Order: sequence, then C-alpha cells, then structure tokens
Amino acid sequence: MVDGLLLRILPAVCFGVISYWIIGLRATGENVGIFFLVLCLFNLAAGALSMVAAVCAPSAGAAGLATIVVLLISLLFGGFLANVATLPGWLGWLRFLSIFYYAYEVLMVNEIRGLDVDFDAANLEGITIKGDLFLDIFKFSHKNALRDIGALFGLYIGTCALAYLLLWALRAPRKPRTAGAPA
Repeated sequence: MVDGLLLRILPAVCFGVISYWIIGLRATGENVGIFFLVLCLFNLAAGALSMVAAVCAPSAGAAGLATIVVLLISLLFGGFLANVATLPGWLGWLRFLSIFYYAYEVLMVNEIRGLDVDFDAANLEGITIKGDLFLDIFKFSHKNALRDIGALFGLYIGTCALAYLLLWALRAPRKPRTAGAPA
C-alpha cells in the first residue's frame, strides 16, 4: 500500500497536475478524471512489473535491466511504434500483455473522440478531419475503455500477486536440516 501510494500514485498525480493543462488536453471533468485514473493505474502496473523483476533477479542491476527490456518490448506492442492491427497474427496477441496498449487506447480515445482536427499542408487548403477517423485507423474504440481500465487494474493485481508468490517461493528462509534426520 505504501509503495503504491507514495511511489506510484503520488508522483503520477504530481506529474499530471503539472503537465495536463500545459499540454492543452481536454479540461472537462470526465476527461481529466480518466486521464488521472489511467495514469495512476499504468504507473502501478509498471511498478508491479518492476517488483517481479526485482524478486527474480540476482542483483539490482540485473533487475533494472530486465525491467527495461520487458517495458521496451511492451512499448513495441503498445501501439506507439507499430499499428497493432498490422502486426502478423502470431505476434498480434502480445499487445494484450502490454500495459502501454491499454493505457494508449484509453488516452487516445479520451482526447481524440469527437474532436475536429484541422490540417494546413503546403499544397492543400485547410482540411478538417474528424478525430474518430484516426481512432478507426488504429482500431481504437471508446467501447473498450472499461475493458482497458479493468485490464490495467488486473495486470497490476496479477503482477503484484506474482511478485509475492515468487518472493515466497524463491526467497523464503528454509529450515536447516539436522544431521541424522530423515530426508
């Protein structure tokens, strides 16, 4: 609880309070609430992933490296670097293990849904495009918002449980065997 509140939620809220309005994101109560909820859940899930790596790794350096590698792979399948709809079927399922995928979908829908985007290119006059078109291209839907928020929460709870089980299994002190005791 202390780890989650002080090291995951508090920094996320401080970051959000500073950056949300500076960036110019939608300032309605619902949009702000969804942003902070997703930001905190994402931070909690990333912290839980780090705990799993820390329990399994033999040293702090190895834990840091493992966490970075897992988060980079997760970022690859999160929708930032590659459109997940264009990934081959044998790789596409990996997006459902990515905390970035769920957070990215919710945040994109939260900001772009219903928005009119104006383009002014060199050889074109101003063109207005609905933000929903961008969401369709990336196969993002507002209908998935509860699923995505639930998945972030589930990944957080699941990785926390995994970290504690691994801690119990790998680091629990064992009773020393006495001489002459049956094996």
